[in-house]
Amino acid sequence: MKPVGQVTESNDVEGFDGLFAHVKAELNFLRLPYFSTCKSAQNRFLELIENVDRDGIKKKIEWRVVPDPRLGLPGTIERNVMFWIFRCADKARTGPNSPIPQWIDIGSIYQIANEIGLQYNGQNASRIKLSLKKLGCTNCISVGAFYNKGTRSYVESGEVFTFLSSWRLKGEMYEGKIWETNEVSLHPLVRQNLDAFYVKSLDWELLRSLEIEISALLYPHLSCVFHGKRKEQEYIELSYSWLAQRLGIKVWDELKEAKKQLKAAHKELCDKGYLAKVEWSNDRLRYFPGLRASFEIVAQKRRKRAATVKRPQARQLVIPSLEPLTQEIDMRQSEVARQAARLNLGKSISPDRLAMFEITEDEVLRFATAQKVPV
Repeated sequence: MKPVGQVTESNDVEGFDGLFAHVKAELNFLRLPYFSTCKSAQNRFLELIENVDRDGIKKKIEWRVVPDPRLGLPGTIERNVMFWIFRCADKARTGPNSPIPQWIDIGSIYQIANEIGLQYNGQNASRIKLSLKKLGCTNCISVGAFYNKGTRSYVESGEVFTFLSSWRLKGEMYEGKIWETNEVSLHPLVRQNLDAFYVKSLDWELLRSLEIEISALLYPHLSCVFHGKRKEQEYIELSYSWLAQRLGIKVWDELKEAKKQLKAAHKELCDKGYLAKVEWSNDRLRYFPGLRASFEIVAQKRRKRAATVKRPQARQLVIPSLEPLTQEIDMRQSEVARQAARLNLGKSISPDRLAMFEITEDEVLRFATAQKVPV
């Protein structure tokens, strides 16, 4: 495997923003096994049982993926269709921070085939429609494994849920009428995490270009663990058995077979510039990030810093017909006072500005009354 060079967190990747198309994927479906790569195992279930340490307490977690016995486990096409649905879900937002709508337009079957790299024909159209059924009929069972960011807790109950709650296809009967678009509805647990931005940005072009099944499973998982890499670290180190269980692939006892199993995937990710190199240390793997991985690490941390920047403080704000406000107030309170001043001038309150700062009309009216502004 040929190294493609090391890139550190510096200006080496400056200017790469916008170079790659991205998909914001829900994190649970990246870090937990869900897809199968073995044709002979299409009708069995996937299972992950681990002992973890949470808040100093040892806990056993369980995750199971149980398919419809007639359809089998989700595979390559289902994985690509899932990522396409994530892209459509993000585009369906009415604003940058708006929630995901209940129903998401996923485009025509022709468009889906083109986006996931399939030639459009009758057979592949049927495969895409079948993939939607698999995503809607494959049961997920979580006992402390699936994280719900909205409630900041793990799903502990063993509740059974699916990735899709429902789907309706163009030309098919749904609720008594022929539907004119292809739409899907995500399960509330999935939609809640997307609304809470429990997501990881992945390189859509790289995802579509991966030809080896294990590569396509390994890349999203490495993207998650690379995000936690410290600046001084040259590589991340993972246990082979832990990684194989997370990917949902067979765990080999013999190291020779394990290396053979991952060899082609490692080579493809190195050839495409995501990894610089991979080293085995007994039964552990050392992954060195390549150019594309380094870009992802820097870009993700840059976005995270931008999202946590505190709003600027204003020392003094003078409003017509109001006494100067000498106390320190934040931008939100400034907007409340600004809207109160508009009332004083006989102008209407701006709904867009209220929505931007999450202000209610009652807050403006109370502020105006307190400042003796005639309303």
